[in-house]
Amino acid sequence: MTAPAKLPSTQSRISRWLWLAMALALAAMLYVGVRGMVGMNAMQAANDKMYGHSFVEANTTMEIRLKLAQLRNRMQQVALSRDEAQIERLVAEANGYAREADRLSVQLIESSPKVAGPVTELRTALAESAEFRGRIVELARQGK
Repeated sequence: MTAPAKLPSTQSRISRWLWLAMALALAAMLYVGVRGMVGMNAMQAANDKMYGHSFVEANTTMEIRLKLAQLRNRMQQVALSRDEAQIERLVAEANGYAREADRLSVQLIESSPKVAGPVTELRTALAESAEFRGRIVELARQGK
């Protein structure tokens, strides 16, 4: 006679289910941890991009706007001036502002190629305005 097959005891069945539940809980915690780390790395990259920006584009653009405003101001003063020496001084200052704005626009294109299109248009408009500025100076010298 052979001994009857031993049925698994209740204790061993519970033990198996506990091990399986612990393994699933561990896998779930591992998944959540990895997801959290990936999310934190993405947030860190976005944070670095946002706060680690050198602001070169913004500062250079602000300087260009300032030079263009100063250029406009000097040309308005030229149009209102009647003194030849003052006209010459104002024209020299205006030309200096135009050169500085052009130099800054070249610097902006070199530092950030993605803005090359609009800045190239600005440089073209600045070059075309030289003729207009010359006409203002001519009229100011004539006293008109």
